[in-house]
Amino acid sequence: MIGLTLNDTENTMAIRVMSSFRQGPPTAISAPPDRTLAAKRPCLLVLSGPEMGRTVALASDPVEIGRSDECAITVNSDVVSRKHARVQPIFGLYFVTDLDSANGTFVSGQRVSMVQLRDGDQIRVGECVLKFVENHIEVEYAQRAMNLANLDALTGVHNKRHFDEVFPREIGRAAQARMPLSLAIFDLDHFKRINDSFGHQAGDQALKNVTTTAQKVLARDVALCRVGGEEFAVVMPNIPGSVARAVAERLRAAIADTPFEHGGQRIPLTISVGVAELASADSAEVLYQRADQRLYAAKQAGRNQVKSD
Repeated sequence: MIGLTLNDTENTMAIRVMSSFRQGPPTAISAPPDRTLAAKRPCLLVLSGPEMGRTVALASDPVEIGRSDECAITVNSDVVSRKHARVQPIFGLYFVTDLDSANGTFVSGQRVSMVQLRDGDQIRVGECVLKFVENHIEVEYAQRAMNLANLDALTGVHNKRHFDEVFPREIGRAAQARMPLSLAIFDLDHFKRINDSFGHQAGDQALKNVTTTAQKVLARDVALCRVGGEEFAVVMPNIPGSVARAVAERLRAAIADTPFEHGGQRIPLTISVGVAELASADSAEVLYQRADQRLYAAKQAGRNQVKSD
């Protein structure tokens, strides 16, 4: 058997040589074996715009960014191309590629055609800023912070801040895709009377009960938001006015039929609902005003009913 021995000096030199090869950015050839898709599970974290806080997991399939609804990350802006940029893995490393966009793709402030992404790099497409993240503690923290910022503390549904972000975005998508969109606004009937007669704890519990019932009735793809004291808005993408009215009627009936007791007393709970469907020339403000006018009409007609276009 032939043996090979190295003295301490040779060992030291060998370690230094090996270390020198590991310095600098890893390449597709020199990337360490633990740099795999499954091990790192990187993602894109949205830092700005209506979808701030959203994360998009990166795996083996490319992720496209652009104005088109076909893109995994849609940026509804005139300065963004329909298919603006693509993030994809190459030999376990992630690269962003500009897809010949008119206004360019920027990584950490520099316009790029194609560049390898490193942990913490920021990608800017129009006004949308994304962060390439491999540290999932940071992702979880960001999601937690966004949830706290966008959820109503009392009821747990989305708050007005979330509504103000989602509602114009959904209108833009509906108008671009020429798809229907409806808005329902409802509030609790005689809510002040509940507070005055039974106390604010009863009023708070009434709001919680109403939202619990509403979440059981409404589909998951609609946005239920508390936009005022006892006022709620329901954004319903891809739903025409006639269907939205039927949904609102089911919601009204479910709340009226759900018993509510406080301090051993049964308290009747009902809601009035206004429904409006998006018209071609409607802005977010105009559609909201039309739904609000229908809500007012429902209250004027005696409450516990639905009014629509």
